[in-house]
Formats: sequence, structure tokens, C-alpha cells
Amino acid sequence: MNCSENSSSCRLLLIAVLASLLLMCGGLGLFFLHQASLMKAQVVQSRKMIAEHEAGAAAKVTWFVTNLQNYSRSNPEMAGILAKYGLTPGGTQTGLLAAPAPKK
Repeated sequence: MNCSENSSSCRLLLIAVLASLLLMCGGLGLFFLHQASLMKAQVVQSRKMIAEHEAGAAAKVTWFVTNLQNYSRSNPEMAGILAKYGLTPGGTQTGLLAAPAPKK
């Protein structure tokens, strides 16, 4: 083998390696693009589920507090507990999901 044959075979090998590298990068890019589109779909679905859950949870908390307020009308001990957390019947409520007032 002479020098030109070695150079030609090295050049051919380099071109083959670069072509395979280009194909691998393209395939990896397509894979990541597909994964990103799947993740976007999951994010939309998850946000919808979270909104439905929060709406249901807020309704359940409101129902629970209303029942506690109704119970406190017949049980004076419960009225003191509800007053401690700002949930007195007919009073202004600071927020049903707010943190409880700090102890003094």
C-alpha cells in the first residue's frame, strides 16, 4: 500500500463516521422532539386534573365549614373553636384555606 491509498481509505472512513454521527444526532433530535410533544400533552392534562381537583377540594372545604358552623349553633364549645380560626357563622372569613391564626 502506498501513501495515497492510505489517505483515501482514511478519508472514506472519516466520511462514514461523520455521516453516521450526523444520522445519530438527527435521530436523537427527533426523539427529543417527540418526547417534548408528549410532555406538553401531559402538562395540559395535568393542569386540567389539578384545576378539577382544586375546584372539588374547595367545594368540600366549604361544605365542611358550613356544617361546622351549623353544628356550632347547637354546641357553644364549637363556636369558640371556630371563632379562634375566624370561621364564625355570619362573620367575615379570612379564607377557608388560609393558615390558622398563631397562638398567643
